[in-house]
Amino acid sequence: MAIISTAEYKTWRSITGSTYDTILGVIIAAAQKDVENWTGRVFDTATFTEYKNGNGSEILFLDNPPIASITSIQYVDSSGTATSTIAAADYTFDPDTGEVRLFNARRGTLVTDDFDDIVEAAPGVYPQFAEGWRNIKVIYVGGYGSSPAAQTMDLSLKLAMYQYVDELFAVTKDGGGLTTGSFKSESLGDYSYDRGIPAERVEQWRQRFGKFRSVLI
Repeated sequence: MAIISTAEYKTWRSITGSTYDTILGVIIAAAQKDVENWTGRVFDTATFTEYKNGNGSEILFLDNPPIASITSIQYVDSSGTATSTIAAADYTFDPDTGEVRLFNARRGTLVTDDFDDIVEAAPGVYPQFAEGWRNIKVIYVGGYGSSPAAQTMDLSLKLAMYQYVDELFAVTKDGGGLTTGSFKSESLGDYSYDRGIPAERVEQWRQRFGKFRSVLI
């Protein structure tokens, strides 16, 4: 689902009538794409297939939380052909962050005698995603939707979008205003505007959308 709709923005802005409905629809769609480009993720709920780099740890992160379900996690060869599947019982995931973690870590043991000499040692077992380039294929359902509850749209994300659309709409409606966003210029229909990226604007984007950026690990 879209982060915000035209109707939601009009309610938030106390706009009545339909004079600006068409242009708001264009602005909102473009604003969401702008945010998705900056955060490196998609917000609409969908089934995603991602090829992740194995990192030698028991953790990896999916790009498009919140996560509703994971269909499969497989090791693949250089052609993308599955070589093995990780059993669902061997991992868990955090719906909010997109973190996937392998189960069944086991600590090593060390036994010493009365003189502190080692008499028995056993290594631990720490499951990990084997290192490699795009060697792990994950199919999952992620992004924001109407259900389940874990995928309900984040209210702070909606507020950030209201504020961003405000700026774009002011430029359109009034023929001037703030420069904003990550591109130098853009044209939508019969209007255009320039958008610089001074340091204060970059910081504003970080404050609004920083927590929604994809985690690289």
